[in-house]
Amino acid sequence: IASAATTFVGVFFARLFDVLVPRLNALENNRTDDEEENQVIIKSFFFYFFSSYFAMFSIMLYPTTTKSVTVLKELANQMLFISVVKPTLQNIQELMMPRVKADIRKRVDLTGGCCRALASYLCCKGTESLTRSHLDNNHRCCEGNDDNDGFTQKEGERLWKEAQKETYSSTADDYLEITLQFGFMCMFATVFPWSGVAALFYTVLELRIDAVKLTHFMQRPAARTAQTIGA
Repeated sequence: IASAATTFVGVFFARLFDVLVPRLNALENNRTDDEEENQVIIKSFFFYFFSSYFAMFSIMLYPTTTKSVTVLKELANQMLFISVVKPTLQNIQELMMPRVKADIRKRVDLTGGCCRALASYLCCKGTESLTRSHLDNNHRCCEGNDDNDGFTQKEGERLWKEAQKETYSSTADDYLEITLQFGFMCMFATVFPWSGVAALFYTVLELRIDAVKLTHFMQRPAARTAQTIGA
């Protein structure tokens, strides 16, 4: 019941967060972009703190007549799910979703319709031949002589493929995942001592998955200088 409630609360608060935060920031009238970004990060932390730790605190604080050993066992089961199962599923989603969305965008651009794109994706039809034909007809970078056409065709294909990828907004979401995992490890390690080892493996895996995601499945982000990691 706690896991189901956590899933519902997480989805509900994610939607609520998307609606409330822009309105709250508009009322605050932040002076700079950095100040507004810091306020968004602080609000997102409190929103996701409640939604992520809801199951653990509900198990601890809910009035019950069961033995404390049973409560501790339930907390340990939740920590096993949060430390091992949830990060694994989350990392698979982080790798697969940008790739699937980029592939569907390519097919929409090539076929000219969402239904035809979805049908070609479900039928596992390749896009290489369609890509070449599409770029020949509609995405020529420039008109030139025969020696220059090969270069412009190759460069145009590369830029077009990158344009279909997901945009990388900021590092705030990636830091938020690590922060929440660190909170679970600090507050509930007594009921699941292996959480420290699980957090170590999760952090190492997260480093490599974020690297693959940034270099292969996301648009190249614009470089921004910063003195610290911010909020």
